[in-house]
Amino acid sequence: METTRKAETRNETNYHGTDLRDVACFRDYASDETLRAMLRQPTYIRADAESRYEGNWAKQVIAKVTDYSRKHTQELPYHNFNHENDVAEVCDRIAEKLKLPARERFILHAAGKTHDLIVILGAKNNEVKTARRVNDLLITPEYNVAHTDAEEIGRTIVQTEVPQKPYTTLGEILCDADLANFGRTDFFEKSDLVRQELGINSGKGWYASCLNLLKNHKYHTQAARDMFDEQKARNIQKLEEMLGRAEC
Repeated sequence: METTRKAETRNETNYHGTDLRDVACFRDYASDETLRAMLRQPTYIRADAESRYEGNWAKQVIAKVTDYSRKHTQELPYHNFNHENDVAEVCDRIAEKLKLPARERFILHAAGKTHDLIVILGAKNNEVKTARRVNDLLITPEYNVAHTDAEEIGRTIVQTEVPQKPYTTLGEILCDADLANFGRTDFFEKSDLVRQELGINSGKGWYASCLNLLKNHKYHTQAARDMFDEQKARNIQKLEEMLGRAEC
């Protein structure tokens, strides 16, 4: 089944047929109701006009996505709208360094702003559930996002699942942005918020866990390595010192 899905040609002609098989490649992220809505979406919505992503339409969509994320993202100590906003901004910075086209910058920013809409601690498939909600939202008339764009945003979001194994360039960028704090001076502030969220006591065990995490992590893009590796090395050194001083 997976092989068949990957083999399908992904272009606008796939999405204007008469039954759900015409939009089957979206099934990972969308409900049957949404798939039927895709079949009804006007054919003038296209994903191949670069200027569309540089004008007012894209700005309006991002503004609506931002407002939705602000209202609907959970207010956990770490996973909250501030985190999503931070990730979107880092995506913008990496995209600028890589000189990505406007469409890919649009997809990345939208994915960053929504990638943690659903965070249920200890649950599986948070990323897939989030991608499905975002996909269902974006293809509505209010947002008017092309099927191909909605699918790409969903596909990018699901790649943030831990352990990270991104398989597209946009997925690699989003994953790097999601863990940007590993290589920033606010790492200890952010990690303490994660600790609170998980309900774990501070101390030697927590420091050892953080140290192991950073030592086994590697940014996927060269741009992120250039931006964050130096400070990540400092954070590792500080963790080793903290671990050496910790008594329990």
